[in-house]
Amino acid sequence: MLYLGVSGMRKFTTACGILLALIMTSPVGSMTADTDLGSRAGSGPDFIVTDIWQGAESWMIGCTIENRGDPYSGDIFVNLSVNHRYNQSYELLWMGEGSHQNVTFEAGYDYIDGQIEVMVEVVLIYGPDANQTDNIRIETWDLIGPDLYVENLFVHPISFNLTAIVVNGGRCDLHTPFHLSFYINGSYVHTISFNGAIGMGERVYIPLNWVWDRVSTRNISVYVDGWSEVTETNESNNHFSKLIEKWPSLYFVTPPAITGLGPINATISWNCSIPAKWVIRWGTYPGMARIPETLSRRRNGTLELTSLMDETYYLFYVIGVDDFGRRLEGGGWFTTPQATGVEGPMGHFNNSEVWAYSPYRELPLNAWDDQGIENIEILLDGYPIGNFTPLGADQVNGVPLDLGPITEGNHSISFLVRDKEGNERMIHGNMTWQRPDMGQYPVIGFMNEFRPLYEGLSLLSAVVEDPDGIQRVTWYVDGEVVYVDEPPDGATTYSSNFFWNTEMVANGYHTVSAEVLSTLGESSSIISELHVNNEVEQEEPDLEMVRLPLRSEGTVVNVSFSVHNLGSDTAESIEIRDNIEGFVPISGFIEAHSIDDDATVWTVKMDGGSIEPGETRTISFECVPMMNMHDRRTIGWPMLLTGFPRRFYTTKLSWSIPDSSTTYVSYKMLSAAYFEDGSDLDEGTMSILSDANYLLVTNPARLFDVMVPRADADTLLIKGTTLASLKTGVVAFLDPDDPFTLSSGGVRFILNNMA
Repeated sequence: MLYLGVSGMRKFTTACGILLALIMTSPVGSMTADTDLGSRAGSGPDFIVTDIWQGAESWMIGCTIENRGDPYSGDIFVNLSVNHRYNQSYELLWMGEGSHQNVTFEAGYDYIDGQIEVMVEVVLIYGPDANQTDNIRIETWDLIGPDLYVENLFVHPISFNLTAIVVNGGRCDLHTPFHLSFYINGSYVHTISFNGAIGMGERVYIPLNWVWDRVSTRNISVYVDGWSEVTETNESNNHFSKLIEKWPSLYFVTPPAITGLGPINATISWNCSIPAKWVIRWGTYPGMARIPETLSRRRNGTLELTSLMDETYYLFYVIGVDDFGRRLEGGGWFTTPQATGVEGPMGHFNNSEVWAYSPYRELPLNAWDDQGIENIEILLDGYPIGNFTPLGADQVNGVPLDLGPITEGNHSISFLVRDKEGNERMIHGNMTWQRPDMGQYPVIGFMNEFRPLYEGLSLLSAVVEDPDGIQRVTWYVDGEVVYVDEPPDGATTYSSNFFWNTEMVANGYHTVSAEVLSTLGESSSIISELHVNNEVEQEEPDLEMVRLPLRSEGTVVNVSFSVHNLGSDTAESIEIRDNIEGFVPISGFIEAHSIDDDATVWTVKMDGGSIEPGETRTISFECVPMMNMHDRRTIGWPMLLTGFPRRFYTTKLSWSIPDSSTTYVSYKMLSAAYFEDGSDLDEGTMSILSDANYLLVTNPARLFDVMVPRADADTLLIKGTTLASLKTGVVAFLDPDDPFTLSSGGVRFILNNMA
């Protein structure tokens, strides 16, 4: 039995605090809770192991023990075995009626690829158990196998077809068909089957055969599953949803134009309806500069072109790409005016030579100036590639420079010569470069092995490379041209993506090929056969869950989830398990236990009942912030998923459907929670600290130093927190600087006024 005694109570004022002592008089290791005892079996106590779970660290294992029979006072043993071998045992003192206790075996287990069998047994020391058939619980955990999940959904910026990216995150390849159930705004659309193999760690692009109208906002949900034919290591991450909202219009409010012009400079300006990333190409010939100028994401763009030639005709081209991958293009031309009154360096460049590749070259520039030449900047195709300093010489014959590899053909070369007085002269020329022997180019290869495809849009990708530049990539299906892809000028490596609508072809094998053409007119191609099967399957049930904004009332923080049934059947036995850090749960849950060494991280289990198709239900629990050693608080603490060292989840959702033995489990990585006033979690918690008096549990790890097992400390924290949270103006905490011991007198709580 648990009762609280209060001693040494004094009236408090604003000048001093209150010291209260809560005395826990139960012996070490004993703790009861007021819960429904459920049905009793026979005469005498009836102990049962109701649940087994994985701990957060060191592969710990936890369990829940209940007495569903007559009251029992005395010791019991709780024994753990892993893979038929004894692992660890706890002796507990059980007092009184009913209730349950959580036990965590800290010895844990070594990681094993494959399956492990976990067995927990409860044994009475004094007297027989009324029903010994339920004293043992055995669970088998799969730690190896495929794991299918939808990584993302994307809309193609040109065709607006929707495609799902499916990944096998498991530890083995999958050669069995799996299926994608597709929902729009909660309504089932169709199911698409994928019959090809997907290797461990590989991803496939599966078209969903749906074209977005670009106007309406749609909530897209996809559920990937192998049904009964595929056993996954994680069935909880098969659901993916994404909100597709109307794209804003992309257009030039003010088209690109010359807003400033001089003999050696020009300014290009434009204004766009929405932000975009920009590429600007310019030059004196249609090919323009080999390396374009780039500007970061913005709506208004301005680019200053310098070191131009006077009385010269120039072209410019502005290309924008918005956040959705759409392109916006514009351009024009201008002629620089004649320079007047220019004094300074003079010179010329010898254009008659044809050069082969050499890592070091002396460029045939002749320049002179009576004031002395201070610096010469070299530009190739309009872009700086080096500097030469003549140290004030009044004449220069030849400029040494390491040009590096240059593509074959004609190039423009410019020299910005500056004298000691600051006068400048741009000297222009052309050079013809002879291509070196660089092997067989261009080269092309598919980015990943082709897989069988199904109805709708399919993304095919190829990577091409040529040091002289790539002119275009042409895609063929059954010998007919279906798409021509032109990379940016000067690109030497390029990934070409072709979105193929397989509904336009019959089922069966089709020849798909891609051909690359370099800027020198050389070509290479690659070919493969691809199987198409435009068939669909039936739907599967699905639940969608989101975390609602947090609410707080003085002491208590309310954590709520909105669960919506997207399927066509009733979802039963709904259960939510949420991980929290720096909070102690006090109500709204059917079970809660700490899962770390210092009781700052908890798993809270809630009962969601059943939800009809199309119905939405809110499921909540309440908790109170604590102060711990590192002073962190998190609603939705990320926990490592068993068998996947880089996969985390915050919340576990499980349910079943009528007349079925299948339990659906979804591990969610929900986003950070926010308080209703807009502040984030830490700020909101600190607001409660400063504006309200509430329970603070400091250093709960001290309890574990003197209480074994941790189940009793968990119950103590929940009981004490629940009671103290009702005391307005009172804060309870364990003082880390005040040593205490746990004896028959119990645990001493120090209560202070935080006003």
